[in-house]
Amino acid sequence: MPSDPASRTRPLLAACACAALAWCGSVAALERLARWAESQPNVYLWWWEEWMQLFSPANYVGRGEGRVLLCGASEMREGFLVDELALALPGRSVYQDACSLATLQSVRLRLEYVEAVHGATAVPDVVVLGLTPRFCLDLPPTEEVPAVVAIDRYSPRARVDFAQRPPRIAGKGWRESLASHVRLAAHQGARYRAAVLAAGMALRSGAGEALGRGTKLRPPKWHRHPPLDQARYPAVAAETRRAWAYALAPETVRFELGAIRDLCARHGALLVPIEMPVGSWVRASYPEGFREEYRALIQEALGDAPLLDLELLLSDAEFFDWAHPTEEGARRITQAAARHVAEHAP
Repeated sequence: MPSDPASRTRPLLAACACAALAWCGSVAALERLARWAESQPNVYLWWWEEWMQLFSPANYVGRGEGRVLLCGASEMREGFLVDELALALPGRSVYQDACSLATLQSVRLRLEYVEAVHGATAVPDVVVLGLTPRFCLDLPPTEEVPAVVAIDRYSPRARVDFAQRPPRIAGKGWRESLASHVRLAAHQGARYRAAVLAAGMALRSGAGEALGRGTKLRPPKWHRHPPLDQARYPAVAAETRRAWAYALAPETVRFELGAIRDLCARHGALLVPIEMPVGSWVRASYPEGFREEYRALIQEALGDAPLLDLELLLSDAEFFDWAHPTEEGARRITQAAARHVAEHAP
C-alpha cells in the first residue's frame, strides 16, 4: 500500500523547524554575548571595520556621561593609547571612534548619527577631534568614505541624504530599513567571533579594565608591525602634492567645524580639537602658502575651542609609515592630549 505523502514530509518539516530554532537560538546567544563584551570598558569587536561599531547601541546608548570620545581618521586611531589616556583622566572613560579614511564631513555625519539615532545619552562629555590637512580637505570624497558607505548600507535607522548640500542624516523608509536589517544581520560574523574571543579571555583572566589589552580587541591596529622604509617618501610627497591639489574649501570647513561645535554646545560637551603630528615628508608636500592658509582657516573656524597644536611634536623616526605614529609616538601624543583635556575639562 503506497505511503501517505504527508507522512513522508512531516519528518523533513520537523527537522527543518528544529534546525531553524537551533540557528535562531545560537544567533540570539551570540548577540547577547556580543552585547556583554561591548558593555566592558574598551572592548572593540569591529577591530577591522571600526566604522561598524556605530550600529551596536551598546557601544553608545547611556554611555555619554563622563566619556571622552576620540574622533577623526586613522591618525587618531593609531595616535592614542586608550588605556593610558583613561588612566591619566580619572573618573572618565575613553572610547576610540576614529575610522580609516575619515574626513571632516564624515565625522560630522557620524556625530549627528550618534545624536539622532542613539540619543542624548550617547553624546559624550568631551569630543577630541583630530585634524590633519587631508582630513580637512575631505579626501576621499564623502560618498567613498567607508564610515559613510556603511551608514547607507547597514544602518536600520538612518541614511546619508546627499540630495542636501552639505549632506545630512535622514531617516530610512521601511523597505530600506528592512534591507539594512538583513545586511547587518548577515555581517555579524566577525563581531561574534571577537565576542567569543573576549569571553574566552574573560574566563581565563577575569573581566575588567584589562580585558583585551594588547590584542586586536583594542586599537591601535598597527603598532605590532615593523616600521616601513621611509626612503621613498620624498617621491611620494611630490605625487601627493599633484594628486591632492591642496585646494581648501573655506566655506565647507567653516560649516563642518561649526556644525560640530553646535552639536557639542547643544549637549554641553567640550570640543577639544588637536592638530595631529605629521612627518617632514607630509609638510614637504604642501604647496607654497598652504600651511599658513590652512592654519588660519582652522583657527578661525574653531573660534574659542581649545586647539592643541601637536603638528611638530614627533620626529620622523616616531612614524611607522607616511602618516601614523609608532607606539612611542602615540604615547607622547596621549600624554600631551591628557594634560590638555585635564586642563580644559577638569
